[in-house]
Amino acid sequence: MKSNVSTVEARNSFSELINNVAFGKKTFYLTRRGKKIAAVVPVEKALMYEKLEKEHYLKLAMKAHKEAEESGVYYTLEEIKKLVEETSDEA
Repeated sequence: MKSNVSTVEARNSFSELINNVAFGKKTFYLTRRGKKIAAVVPVEKALMYEKLEKEHYLKLAMKAHKEAEESGVYYTLEEIKKLVEETSDEA
């Protein structure tokens, strides 16, 4: 089975696709009109991604904490929430 699979192909061979992912440890990219729209990955890869993502955000938080300590500038939780909301509204 190729690594790019249309959603129609995936639906028609779902069992084979899942078995290749679960037991063959293969990754498949689901496509629609030739464009990648999703990935089906082994659970180990998804868990590793989640771990790396958590570590990344922890490093960012530690860096922000260090910068706050060095500058003496701190924000309350309410101020942070407001900043996040304002940033979300701009997107």
